[in-house]
Amino acid sequence: MTSATIIEPTGESDNPMKFTAGLLLGIDLDCEIQNLVDTANVRVRVKYPDQQVHLICPRLSNFRSVTPDETRLLTPINVSHQVSRTLHLLAPLMNN
Repeated sequence: MTSATIIEPTGESDNPMKFTAGLLLGIDLDCEIQNLVDTANVRVRVKYPDQQVHLICPRLSNFRSVTPDETRLLTPINVSHQVSRTLHLLAPLMNN
């Protein structure tokens, strides 16, 4: 069975990562994957605050074989999010 452990980011930072709507934020992902058969099948799942989910396919060059049973993935994950539709709908009401 294939399993993965995220090393970085830990999610325990006192300084949460914030990003501005429409701009990219690069997050360095470091994880260990055990018993990986095919790197082409790996996807990184990113869940946004509004519950949207995106699957990101890391580059094959970002995988490093540590042992025959362990692979390391070191890759930047670029996240971006647009302003929610709710804000667009409320904007005309604020101009009245």
